[in-house]
Amino acid sequence: MSSIKNTQNKALSYLWILLSALFFMVVIKNLIIDKKINSDIASILPKKNKEVAELNAVVNQIANNKLILLLKNTNEEQIILSAQKVKQQLLQSNIFNTNELSEDSNQALYQLLVSNPVAFLTKEDQVLLKNEQYQVFTQKRIAQLYSPFSSVSSQKLNQDPLFLSDAYFSKLTNILTGARQYQEFLGYAYNQHHYIIFNLELNDSAFNLDLQRHYLQEITAIKQVAYESGSEILQSGVIAFSAAETAQGLKEAQTIGYGSLLAILVLISLIFRSLIPSLILLLVIAIGVVSALAVASMIFSELHVFSILVGASLVGIAVDYVFHYLAKNTEVTTEKVIKLIIKPISLGLITSVFGYLALLFSGLIVLQQIALISIVGLIAAYITSLLLLPSIGYDLSKRHLVSYQVFVRLNQFITRKEYVYLAKSLAYLFLVISVISILTIDFDDRVESLHASPQDLRLEQQEVEQVLSTGTDKSTLLLKAQSKNQLLQNLEQLTSQLDTLIGQGRLASYISLNQIIASKQQQQTNYQLLQAWANSQAKEQYASLVGPDRLNHYLATLNAPTEFNKTIYKATSLEPLINQLLIESEKQQFYGLIQLQGLEQQTAIQQLVEANEQLYLLDATGLFSSFLQLVRENSIKLVIAAYLFILIFLVFIYGPKKAWLVFLPPLSAALLSLSMAHMLGQSINIFHIVALTLVLGIGIDYTIFYSKTKKQASTDTVLAVTCSMISTVLAFGLMSFSQTPAVAGFGTIVLFGMIVVFLLAPMAIRSDS
Repeated sequence: MSSIKNTQNKALSYLWILLSALFFMVVIKNLIIDKKINSDIASILPKKNKEVAELNAVVNQIANNKLILLLKNTNEEQIILSAQKVKQQLLQSNIFNTNELSEDSNQALYQLLVSNPVAFLTKEDQVLLKNEQYQVFTQKRIAQLYSPFSSVSSQKLNQDPLFLSDAYFSKLTNILTGARQYQEFLGYAYNQHHYIIFNLELNDSAFNLDLQRHYLQEITAIKQVAYESGSEILQSGVIAFSAAETAQGLKEAQTIGYGSLLAILVLISLIFRSLIPSLILLLVIAIGVVSALAVASMIFSELHVFSILVGASLVGIAVDYVFHYLAKNTEVTTEKVIKLIIKPISLGLITSVFGYLALLFSGLIVLQQIALISIVGLIAAYITSLLLLPSIGYDLSKRHLVSYQVFVRLNQFITRKEYVYLAKSLAYLFLVISVISILTIDFDDRVESLHASPQDLRLEQQEVEQVLSTGTDKSTLLLKAQSKNQLLQNLEQLTSQLDTLIGQGRLASYISLNQIIASKQQQQTNYQLLQAWANSQAKEQYASLVGPDRLNHYLATLNAPTEFNKTIYKATSLEPLINQLLIESEKQQFYGLIQLQGLEQQTAIQQLVEANEQLYLLDATGLFSSFLQLVRENSIKLVIAAYLFILIFLVFIYGPKKAWLVFLPPLSAALLSLSMAHMLGQSINIFHIVALTLVLGIGIDYTIFYSKTKKQASTDTVLAVTCSMISTVLAFGLMSFSQTPAVAGFGTIVLFGMIVVFLLAPMAIRSDS
């Protein structure tokens, strides 16, 4: 009978090894070859409803693939030379769309303007013609004709004798950019410095890991070129921050993963006086992590860097079952170990899984990934410990452990009545203090509090914003329509209201698509206005100066109104701006962005938004932060529900009194750790709440194992729990030193929580008295 059972165990062991090998291949394919890894902070946020999800997609499409580089120098001649060298470096890059850097882009724009003048009539000219101020309109043309700063040629007069294109181009540069010309470049003079702008577009998503790696190489080369020519490069864009934060996150993942693993292996080798237990531990860790990441990568389209970071720290959880196996093996032979530990580790697994299941309903993708990774990792470690460790056949019961006497004395100490009484008193004291402290916590749900951007990048972006906005506050409106022409019409109506606000001094300026191109209806109006001028006496006066035949031919060939076509702007200097102001969704919805500058009263814009169902005031940071607040509030409810469910489960297993003694240590430890994080000055957010499930999931194992032991008969349990606590503190304690606040907060809760629950857990030890 025993031989049949051994044969079945070996068959299951081989099957588990095969499945683990398949998991390993899945990880290689999904995470290394296909790179299903994501660092987008926005992607971890929930989708409240279809409308908000659609708007988020639009906002991301606008921002994610844009990059602004500002070249900075105090000398005008030197900055132009630097810009030419930087431009050559950019043209050699394969990660940027460099069409707008073409020397022919401005010429291409001019040819586009002269080909369709009715589409590019300035608002000032529209007002003059509408009010029949034909003489004033004509005088503006004459002034341009005889201006010493204009280079009038016969070819130019033939193409645009009314100089409508020149007027439009000049007004566009002034209104939309506030920029000045530095030979072929646009730039700004600000605060005794000269700045030349490179408005770039990425060829791929800013969250593509390959592109991020190449970007870091490219920006280093660009900065070197600028430095060698005496200038400085400033960055502003999602790619700059995402690349730096991803590199930092992956570096920390390696540091935490490898550092904690090395420390744990050294610890177990010293305690058990052998390298074999370390190799066993490494095997269980590898299978747990690989299985967790494989399953998660198959269920989710991408794994977030934060989820992988937690997965790398999974060793703090997965090793617990190994420690209990090895600790029990120090007292009994290998054949008896599984029989003695299977009930308590199974109970510990069930309660831990209950704790993590709450995260699956959080609505936050990254929390769902963490929950799945934790659950699968625990189950994989559990199966590995039960199937493979007995098959290895390594028997610690036949070895003399010098360190074992340390745990015998520790067991004698913690099982004394005085210590158990002290632990109970402290548990209740910590519970009261924590509840009082938690009532004073102000949660920080700002999305920017979850990650830490490098200080140098923040300073660079701040300077870029100051130069481009000249110190004014900027907000963005989003207007939705079913067609491009309808969008342009709606924008024309909206901007007339914005002009009123400007006249009232409540808004400084705005940038909108209809300042670049007119709707078909407006083009028809422009056409009629120009024809009315052509029939006036003022036209005859101007014709005598430029030639009647030339002017009559030009007026006769004026274009009829045309539909807006985005493709005709390709390779012109307007292409980047149009791409920024016009967004087309996959569902054939069209969105126009209106960038507001110097908004004095938010209520004025809010009134416009409330009166127009297709108009939205975009505040991506505020929107994401409100999402985080909602999810944090729901997560608190889910964590409370998980704690209550586990308490009810323990009552069913142990009865009310014993269940409370098992449940109180992790509860007190969790609440105290939250209070400690608050007292240390950390901004309490969603990830602090998530970490509370980890304290419960691991801490409840400690008290469950202690509850199964009798007074001074649990040295193996003390050995296992101590090793588990130290390994968890090593794994997650390193996270508290992370540069990313979300990671640091997570680590802080687990660090304090596990130390406290370790000290309080002996109160659950059974006593014959």
